Amino acid sequence: MSQASFGPLSAERDAHLLDYFHRTAFIQNILSAPSGDGPFLILSRPGAGKTALKKWLLSKDSPYATISLDATTARVFVDDPSFNDEDYRTLLRAELLAGLLGELIGRNPAQQRKAQSKTLRDAYAEAEDFVTKNFLESVVDFVKDRFASLQILGTGFSLSKEERGRYLKQVRRKDLASAALKCLENVTAAEKHRFCLVVDNPEYIVGHGLALTDRANAFRIGALLNLLAEIHTAGLRVAAFTKFHVFDSVQEHYTDYSHFADSVARLEWTRDDLIEFVSLRVRKRLKSEWNDVFGLTQKDFADLVFPRIINGPRDVLFLLSEAQSASAGVKLSNDNLLSASTQLKDDKYKDMSRLFGGIYPGVDAFCKAAVAVVRDLKPSMTTQSVDAAIDSSISDPHGPLHGIRAKYDWVINVQAGIPRASALLGTLGAFVFVADGRRHYPWEGHPLEALDRSDSIELSPLFK
Repeated sequence: MSQASFGPLSAERDAHLLDYFHRTAFIQNILSAPSGDGPFLILSRPGAGKTALKKWLLSKDSPYATISLDATTARVFVDDPSFNDEDYRTLLRAELLAGLLGELIGRNPAQQRKAQSKTLRDAYAEAEDFVTKNFLESVVDFVKDRFASLQILGTGFSLSKEERGRYLKQVRRKDLASAALKCLENVTAAEKHRFCLVVDNPEYIVGHGLALTDRANAFRIGALLNLLAEIHTAGLRVAAFTKFHVFDSVQEHYTDYSHFADSVARLEWTRDDLIEFVSLRVRKRLKSEWNDVFGLTQKDFADLVFPRIINGPRDVLFLLSEAQSASAGVKLSNDNLLSASTQLKDDKYKDMSRLFGGIYPGVDAFCKAAVAVVRDLKPSMTTQSVDAAIDSSISDPHGPLHGIRAKYDWVINVQAGIPRASALLGTLGAFVFVADGRRHYPWEGHPLEALDRSDSIELSPLFK
């Protein structure tokens, strides 16, 4: 068997990713929707392929001309207790829309437009007139050296507390955001909707501090998502990416969540997608055939591995990498892959600590003890029976969770459902659920609520 690796676990570090990038059925469905229709926000578990998809969208292979928006190109920070929710929404909307217009104008300067259609020239002329006159003239008086920080796409500016009120009054009086949105609609229509705004981790663009899932950050993230939904509907296709647990906090705390609730999709993988994901790497990275690399068929590989993964492609790569290291140059076998699953399970607990350790110290230890409790339950469970069993264990002086409760104050709140134990274990990926006569796995992109609605749940083979 070839000793070349299957590739880095991180898509960001994989210089050859596009050579074997797999366009899943999910991706093709999303991209085939008419501009302004379909979902704009894509949720994923960590390691489900979000970064790879973003990397492909920003590459020359993308079907769109892309604009990238992330925490390196845009950061919104307002440190002013007098700055209320509506002020925040108003300023964010005006700044981002004007920044996007500035970006589009910069990509198609006046000299270049001379050979273009009258419709295109007129749309850009209107946008340029707005940005250079209506918008900039409204803010020029406010640009000072001592401003606190707010910057969008490198074209924004900052406001001191004293001058913020006057600026917001100008923005509202002239209704700058609505004018900018109309210009954006005209430009994107004239460009035949060829642009796509790719937004990675919006929580890092607007979030404050380490607790990105608290109520205050949920509002900031929700306000940005609401604006992105408006931009998407206006004709500039938006592909925004965030993680399940971040969106859960927005869903819980952001009052206008319903404005974009129907424009959310979850990054999905199918069994066929995952087989193709591995096959492409075998052929194009290892320069081999399946039977030269594996001592088991594709079907046997899928039956063994896919029930034991949680997040999708990164977990598959993790297992392949660990199994390859232990294979001593021979074909990968059932034993190699099963042995590697022990390391994957440990990595899932570490993931929980990385994601939630700041809010729930010791969450990895809690999840390990809670899984031990669940193992003693009957194979077919519900989220209610799981919560009841864990609640009982927390109270039992001899139960595995009682000691965890004594060590970490937040654990006592689990008995009140804040958070629910079954939800934490669902986020870990500890469960598969049964519905429509089959088992459904976390990597298929189902929301946590599906566990509550299902006929029954079972412990994932990874954690048995």
